[in-house]
Amino acid sequence: MEQIKKFLEKELKIESRGIIFNLEFLNDLILEWNKKINLISRKQESTVKNILDSVFFLSAYNLRGNENIIDVGTGGGFPGIPLKILYPGIKLTLLDSTKKKINAVNYIIREMDLPDCVAIWGRAEEKSKENEYKGKFDIVTTLAVSSLVNIYKWCRGFLKKNGYMICLKGGDISEEIEDLNRYKSKIDYNIKEYSFDGYGDILQDKKIVIIRNKI
Repeated sequence: MEQIKKFLEKELKIESRGIIFNLEFLNDLILEWNKKINLISRKQESTVKNILDSVFFLSAYNLRGNENIIDVGTGGGFPGIPLKILYPGIKLTLLDSTKKKINAVNYIIREMDLPDCVAIWGRAEEKSKENEYKGKFDIVTTLAVSSLVNIYKWCRGFLKKNGYMICLKGGDISEEIEDLNRYKSKIDYNIKEYSFDGYGDILQDKKIVIIRNKI
C-alpha cells in the first residue's frame, strides 16, 4: 500500500492516517472475499491498482464532497468506496448486476461502518427507469464498465438535470468517442488525460470522460 500512500501525499496532498487505515481495511476485506468470489483478479495480491484506478482523477478534478453519487458496475466497490473514504460526506449508491458481488459489498459497507452508503443489485438500464432512482443523482461514476455509448444509454436516466457522468478509462478510446458522436452528435462531453511518474505502469495513459446531462 506504499504506492497509495505516496499518491495521496504527493498528488492529492492528503496525509490522513485515518484515510490510509480505511483503505488498508478495504484492501483486507476485498482480499478476504476474493477467496470466495471474484471481486478483483485472482492474480492480484492487493487492491493497490483498483484503488489508484479509482482516485487518480482527483489530482486535477475536485468533488464538492456532498454529491449524491451512483457507482454503476461497481464490482467490489470501485471506484465508489475509495471515493467515499476520501469524501465521507457524499451519499453513495453502489450498483452491480451480480448479486454475489453486491452481497460482498454490503458486508464491506457494514464492516467499515460507511454512512449514507448502500449497495443494490440490478441492471443500470432497468434501475435508471425506476422512480426511486430516476433523476435522483448528481453524478454517475463508472470504472471500465462498458463502452461510452452503453454507459450513456444505460445511465443518463439516473441523472438530475445538471448531473454528469465520470467515466474512468485507460488506453485508446478513440473508437469509443467516434461511436459516441455517431450515436448522438450533440452529446456534451469532455476528456481529460492523466499520466504520472513513479507508479510503474499502474497510472499510465489514464483519462476521464465527463458526459453532462443537458436535458
